[in-house]
Amino acid sequence: MVPGDARAHLNLGTALEKIPGRLPDAIAEYQAALHSQPRFAQLHKNLGNAFARTPGRMPDAIQEWKAAVRLQPRLVQAHANLGRALAHVEGQLPSAIAELEAAQKLDPDPRVQQLLDQLRKGQ
Repeated sequence: MVPGDARAHLNLGTALEKIPGRLPDAIAEYQAALHSQPRFAQLHKNLGNAFARTPGRMPDAIQEWKAAVRLQPRLVQAHANLGRALAHVEGQLPSAIAELEAAQKLDPDPRVQQLLDQLRKGQ
């Protein structure tokens, strides 16, 4: 792999995530890629997904998904993941709903709609 090749690190990280016990290695690959290409929204989304699967790293996941949607506002999965995560953070219900609404507007999904309906009832 060529050092600094963000796409290669992304691909390796994606592959490592699928192997049991290799999530820390996947995170390291995503972080290495972000050093060379910090504005790569897909990397931020994938790193957020990996952090979300790591105990105690949900705040880091939220920050990565925020970076992903800031860099690529049409990245549906980042909006949806961010909305789902924010729904569990005290005081963030309006932001959670806004992120889920953004995801729905870009690509309607019945599961996201169901969550949106539940969250709106809880407001």
